[in-house]
Amino acid sequence: MLKISILKTAGDRHQLPCDSVQRKQVESPSCLWGRVVCSNEETMEHYINLQAQMNLFYHDLTQDLQRLKPKSLEEGQVYVVFWAVKRSWCRAVVESIITDPSCCRVICFLVDHGEMIVVSSDKIRVSVQKFLQLPFWVRKFHLARIKPTTLRVSLFVEKAELEPSSQWDCSATLYLHNLLQASTQTEAVIHDLESESTAIELYLTISNIKICVNDDLVANRFAYYSSSGLEACDRFPLMMSSNILTQTISKSFDHHTEQNLHSSSQHRGMTPALLSL
Repeated sequence: MLKISILKTAGDRHQLPCDSVQRKQVESPSCLWGRVVCSNEETMEHYINLQAQMNLFYHDLTQDLQRLKPKSLEEGQVYVVFWAVKRSWCRAVVESIITDPSCCRVICFLVDHGEMIVVSSDKIRVSVQKFLQLPFWVRKFHLARIKPTTLRVSLFVEKAELEPSSQWDCSATLYLHNLLQASTQTEAVIHDLESESTAIELYLTISNIKICVNDDLVANRFAYYSSSGLEACDRFPLMMSSNILTQTISKSFDHHTEQNLHSSSQHRGMTPALLSL
């Protein structure tokens, strides 16, 4: 089983550096950004050496700057850009170009770091072929075998039913994000290597319990299996969920409450007792 690291969503936008753009690293179960955790030290060393070699090359003042500066910029193309936060030259894909009378700025996705930044055009260089030999460290993943559902509410018959959807409901994305935040280990089984995205079965360890996120989303009616279709599932939504995330939060709350009761009783010189409601 492959160990991966799903990149966490950045924090408060106001706390981000001025050259950063906030990007959801968990956009939906069909779009998760992460990187493979290198168990092979040699592979990790390759990426470290790549970063060092790029910095040596692009910091070299003897290089022909006119040759390295791109004559034009194209969206979707790979360049090397200067990331001010790390003071380092990094591989990046141009997402969009912002042109105004004063300057030209570019929104770039750092393909080895999973960060979205804004740089001025004079901080962009042509990517030399020898720096493109290693695959991008950050990959796009999507959950295999499942498709999204949505809740259709009929006011006439006062009934709610699940039906197939072309896009993921925001509640499914929030649920997945919360699972990732609560997890202590992330693993994956690769199903299919596609050009733009890698299909995976995602396994998370939460409170020493390993779950398959793909199956958990189906169990909680956020999704259905693409092989069997929605007809094989109960179309009625779950009114009360007993999922692993709810259990984890409940245990954490109970533990916190117990500690507070114990602390309070010690302060008052009393013996803690169980309350029966």
